[in-house]
Amino acid sequence: MNIFIMRHGCAESLIVNDPQRVLTPVGELEARSMAPVLNSLCQSIDMVYVSSYMRAQQTLHNLKLGGLNVAGQETTDDLIPSGNPQVFKD
Repeated sequence: MNIFIMRHGCAESLIVNDPQRVLTPVGELEARSMAPVLNSLCQSIDMVYVSSYMRAQQTLHNLKLGGLNVAGQETTDDLIPSGNPQVFKD
């Protein structure tokens, strides 16, 4: 099993509503350019867990636009800053 941990692409400056911060054009390009890198490391991605924050959702969207083939995905609040990432340790 391969596990990849990736943060979102470059996002706009911190504003009052942090969950709604969007990717900058650079962040979109960063995410799209990671797709071939991930594709070279493994043949397929079985599952992606992504936070509900806008910039994380946009990062996954841009990875797919870049050609990343994802079999399944799940949005979880366990990956937001106040979440509980410990649920993924086992």
